[in-house]
Amino acid sequence: MTCEETPPSSSPSSMEPATERKIETNGGVYGENIGGNVIRAETVTIIQQVPQSHSASGDSEPQSTPSSRLLAFSITGSLSNTPVSRAKLQAIVQQLQKLTGDTSIDIVDIQEGSIKLILSGTPKGLAKLKALFDSGDLSEVLDTAVEAVKFIETDSSNGNQLTDLEIKTQLIREIRTQGAIGADLSWADLSWADLSEADLSWADLSWADLSWADLSWADLSWADLSWADLSWADLSWANLIEANLRFANLSGAKVSQAIFVDVVGISPDDRADLEKRGAIFEDSPGDREESRSPIPH
Repeated sequence: MTCEETPPSSSPSSMEPATERKIETNGGVYGENIGGNVIRAETVTIIQQVPQSHSASGDSEPQSTPSSRLLAFSITGSLSNTPVSRAKLQAIVQQLQKLTGDTSIDIVDIQEGSIKLILSGTPKGLAKLKALFDSGDLSEVLDTAVEAVKFIETDSSNGNQLTDLEIKTQLIREIRTQGAIGADLSWADLSWADLSEADLSWADLSWADLSWADLSWADLSWADLSWADLSWADLSWANLIEANLRFANLSGAKVSQAIFVDVVGISPDDRADLEKRGAIFEDSPGDREESRSPIPH
């Protein structure tokens, strides 16, 4: 008698080919409880299927996902507060994405001296960057010399608390993938973060550091941005309807086509300056309180 044991059915895409395991009893009797029944036989063949992850392309290699491990990528030069510098760094990141095939590579933080870009990405993508530098194949990028590439050692690898950079990396990833409607992000460090198209409506971003952040096409309607640092941030096409901007720093920010309808905390002089830079301040019709949307839950 042959007994075939199979686990509960599951999607073929999550299983690898079945393997057989035979048990010989050497004249004895094999017995096992299966589904409440006792199966007895002299030879038993057990067919096992083992779950396995697959990539989106359908191959059997586990799909790489962004990790909390970070890479320090040092280049020559100094960081000047101009849009040209930001555009240059964004171009460098795009080139690194192209070299590795990892579109998740992004800047988490920037440190001065020689410019040190703290990069996040998939383990495979970051490892490829380091290997390219170690082999001498990545001595410069976009005519900018690369001085050093090394992984950042973190205490969390030993089971300790997450570092500030790891917390920042995780927070940025959560906002980009899940949104942050009504979230408490007061005092958060989101500088240099790519939050384009993110939903931050009703979020508390008071005192947050959003300097140099990419907030293009982001929804910041009804958000509290009081005392927030938005210097050199990209707010082009962002929705800031009824946002609180009291004492917010908007120096150098890109505001082309950004909607500032019914915002709070903007003086007439500030409004005139922002309008010259392309911001939209068309007053909405009707009473402001009657037009206010309820806070989502």
